[in-house]
Amino acid sequence: MNRTIILFISLFYSTILFAQDAASFPFIEEGKRWYVGSFMGHVERTTKGNVYYFDGDTIIAGRTCKRWMRDGILVAPIFEEGHQVWFFRENETEPRLLFDFGIVKGESVEASNLEGKTLRCYVDTITVDSCGRHYLRIYDDEGLKRWNDIYQPEGYPWKEFADFNTYVWIEGIGAAKRPYYNIGWGGKYGNSDILTEVRVGDRIIYENSFFKWIRDGVSVPQSHLASKESSWHDLSGRRLPSLPTRKGIYIKDGRKVLIK
Repeated sequence: MNRTIILFISLFYSTILFAQDAASFPFIEEGKRWYVGSFMGHVERTTKGNVYYFDGDTIIAGRTCKRWMRDGILVAPIFEEGHQVWFFRENETEPRLLFDFGIVKGESVEASNLEGKTLRCYVDTITVDSCGRHYLRIYDDEGLKRWNDIYQPEGYPWKEFADFNTYVWIEGIGAAKRPYYNIGWGGKYGNSDILTEVRVGDRIIYENSFFKWIRDGVSVPQSHLASKESSWHDLSGRRLPSLPTRKGIYIKDGRKVLIK
């Protein structure tokens, strides 16, 4: 067979496979709902947070968008192209990039948050769960400045810096705190919002098992905390192997703790 034809067929099927992969975990899906809990560790209480969902279409600058809502309030009109999620700020006609789940290590993109800040974002690591969903650990220009000005001169290894100065984009989901906190925790680093669950209809597609109790708006029983050994987690809910040695805010047995 002619080599040109073979190359064309290979490119054709590669394009199909890429298109299927791009659509495997869409951000915009009918019936998708994000549940965000509010953690109040200083008073040992939890409260119900917010629910995000889609509510119909709207047209901005000739572009058909979904109305992304939070408890009846418009978050932003958004649309999706391949691996990229775009949104419009109020009174703007040019879309801004919210997420690009297709970037790979070595690439970077400029993303904007809802308040209008734009930062260049870089991929630190990418992990894939058992379903094939990509988790991109991201750092941005502000984090890079902290590395250059503070961490690197003090001799800290990159891994320790990345553990506390990166954040996660979850393919088709958004961010692990509020789903739109795409850069620098959306300007709210260390706040108590936690994405606990995402559903499409009755199907759970994401769940933060450690913070699942937040969703129900109940306090953690003291007897439960006292019945097990102390456990430490970072603000994304990741369990730490031991007592943290770096300064920062952590969660110990369901309570926020400041390590000085």
